[in-house]
Amino acid sequence: MLDILIILFLIMLFWAFKVAPNRGFYLRPLTLEHSICLKGICAMLVVFCHISQKAEGGWVFPCLGKNLAEVILASLFFALSGYGVMKQFKHNQTAYLHGFYRKRLGKIFIPGFIIWGICFALERIANPELSLRMVLRQFASSDLIRTFSWFLIAIAVCYVGFGLFMRWFHSQMPTAILSLCVYLMLYMLICQIIGLDTVWYSSMAAFVVGVVWANWEEDFMSAVRGFYWLFLVAGILLIVGMLWGYLTISKASLNHVVPILFQWGISMGVALMLFLLCQKFRFQSVLWGLAGTVSYEIFLVQGIILYLFRNDTSYVRTDIVYAVTVVVLSVVCGIVLHFVSKGVTFVYRKVVKLG
Repeated sequence: MLDILIILFLIMLFWAFKVAPNRGFYLRPLTLEHSICLKGICAMLVVFCHISQKAEGGWVFPCLGKNLAEVILASLFFALSGYGVMKQFKHNQTAYLHGFYRKRLGKIFIPGFIIWGICFALERIANPELSLRMVLRQFASSDLIRTFSWFLIAIAVCYVGFGLFMRWFHSQMPTAILSLCVYLMLYMLICQIIGLDTVWYSSMAAFVVGVVWANWEEDFMSAVRGFYWLFLVAGILLIVGMLWGYLTISKASLNHVVPILFQWGISMGVALMLFLLCQKFRFQSVLWGLAGTVSYEIFLVQGIILYLFRNDTSYVRTDIVYAVTVVVLSVVCGIVLHFVSKGVTFVYRKVVKLG
């Protein structure tokens, strides 16, 4: 029964799917509208992934519960984020960096703090002895109740690094991007040293790919389009090879660095495939655009919905009812959280001006 959702999802994808006319290429492969639609699609797939970890029905759904499926989706988010900030920087140059942290980090942390507050209240109800210190410790280890806080922290780290290195080396773009790459690699290694799951953090490598592609997009496009299908096949083989290496070689290796390298390779390969496919294909839909506009909020709020309807005291027994409830409420609550966050931001800016 759960696979009915996948069928409906594929029908909606097919309805929104577009191909470049006359077997050619899009002049602007990744527009803002297309990017937002892709984020909406990824957000729904992430929700499906997390539903599959709590449900057992269907043929396709159990496959979505694998860690690698979620890493691939996270890589797409990071790639689109890196591409977006770099494109805006190229268009506005250093003027884009004025208020960069306030705007970017505000969009991340305002809804994040709201969700953390809700989660803390739920935890206190379930466990009255829970202290704020215990919650902060859970947050530091990315185990905070079902908020998937690792992504919030990771994207904030990406934006902080981008802002710093673009400000310092804006006239030396290769140096800025190389510094960003080293910075993110160090962060991912630190995550491994302190015991965090490297599978998740390896998807941050896609952020660098998005930045690189946006900076030299015209050069890449002119090089790729002459041998498009060859590059496409090579990209597929790269991802398959990295997946095979991760599932076989890295599992047998005693060196902890080897799995990380394969994880980075998978993440970067997925990002490259995204930009290659966007040359000829895109999605255009009002519904996917709406989901994409609130994709970050959906990502944050879904964990609470998943928890509320399947926990020790409340349990929806029918998988399909549970899945539909989670999907619908994740979107609705994501929209509500989006407007609440915008309202908080508006009030904050008014208060700051008056002060």
